[in-house]
Amino acid sequence: MSTPRGAKPIQGEVTARGTDVLTVQSGPIVLLYGATVIQISGNAPVLLNNMAVTPRVRKIAVRPEIPDSTWTDGTAVTTALTPFTQSFSFASPAYMFAQPAMGGSSSTSKGEGFVSWQAWTNSTAQIVARQTVQVEPDINSTQTDFIPLGKPFAALGATGVMAAVAARGCSGTPAINFALRTFTGDPTVASAWGASLLGADKTFSSVTEDYNSGDMAITPGSVGWAQVGLKVPSGAYYGTFDIIIAVKY
Repeated sequence: MSTPRGAKPIQGEVTARGTDVLTVQSGPIVLLYGATVIQISGNAPVLLNNMAVTPRVRKIAVRPEIPDSTWTDGTAVTTALTPFTQSFSFASPAYMFAQPAMGGSSSTSKGEGFVSWQAWTNSTAQIVARQTVQVEPDINSTQTDFIPLGKPFAALGATGVMAAVAARGCSGTPAINFALRTFTGDPTVASAWGASLLGADKTFSSVTEDYNSGDMAITPGSVGWAQVGLKVPSGAYYGTFDIIIAVKY
């Protein structure tokens, strides 16, 4: 079990003008892959005029700057000076990131208060690659191409990888997959690329599309390092792919 990762503490004044829960403080983007729980702990020393604060979390499949999921709200905190800890559970989600936040509401339309809080995740993953790949027919019109993504990462204990792909400018229905190669004792001497990590190639029929691979199981074996590669089957198509790779231990 790894040590829980804590985001930077957040504190400050909050206000609300209605009963709908709206975000009053946004937390940082955290890695959700490899996590089963996000925990938010805090205290609201001041809550005036029926002010309530509500821990909340939203998930992000691909791009950190564009959340693509609605908020999941916890239990409203309505009593000042009542420390709280609330947990949000996730079961093998096809999401790369999440964002914790604090919502606010008031039944008198004039609520205000002060709250401090911190978010924690038990993720066992880390990002190992952020890379943009341009696919063109003259690169792979007749042969399958393998493009290394990021640097080799420690293989010991690695059990899975996830890819978040933002495809742009696609034409001709491009297809991609992922593969793994290993390095026994020298990170400059690689094995051949292994079998495809996806069951079937992922094809992109739209000009613009975001895609998350979900958890792709890996078994590097008794080696020092491993590396994920983009597998591009032969074909006359175009596309630009912004790719984030995370490995889970």
